[in-house]
Amino acid sequence: PIQRNQDTVLALLLNDEEEVLDLTGSYVDSTHIASTDERYGKTRLELMVMREHERQFGSLLKYHVVSLDLLASCSEGKNPNAKARLATRLPIQRVLENIITLDKLPADQGKGRHPQLDADTVHFVQRPWMKVLLTVHLSSLDQEAIRGCQNHHHIIWPSEDHDECLMHKIRDAVASLTQRLSNASVPPAASSAPGKD
Repeated sequence: PIQRNQDTVLALLLNDEEEVLDLTGSYVDSTHIASTDERYGKTRLELMVMREHERQFGSLLKYHVVSLDLLASCSEGKNPNAKARLATRLPIQRVLENIITLDKLPADQGKGRHPQLDADTVHFVQRPWMKVLLTVHLSSLDQEAIRGCQNHHHIIWPSEDHDECLMHKIRDAVASLTQRLSNASVPPAASSAPGKD
């Protein structure tokens, strides 16, 4: 990546952050969509249950994912200024919480993973948060970023204090691959032998 281009795009995005970026995926009391839209008033979790990202046009979840992915791309490579700017906008605590609690029921609705969510939808929304974690926080040589990672090691690694941690999320995602891949349709193999005329 060309650092000058990354810095220019990042500056433009952050100057109008409220208007052009969707970092929450929540449309409760949103002024960005009409109150008559079926998605108005929905949280990110509700949009995920609706599989809203499968809409052909105008998907709010896709916009949320692309916003995060674009920010992470602005900090790829050796760009310490972009990493530092994004680390203040998206602190490691916020990133880890989004990765770990993305599929969890709200406290008033119970405990645990939402039963109607499928692993592919969770992965779709979790992937850009993981990219932000990697490009902004874990690959930074900035002392503040390193200290932030050290201060949140109990959320990253298993501990007695937390039932959920980042490593458990990664383990569970890998464990679900077998089932997800067996459910995927496999296209028929193309014949490598030339046809006879």
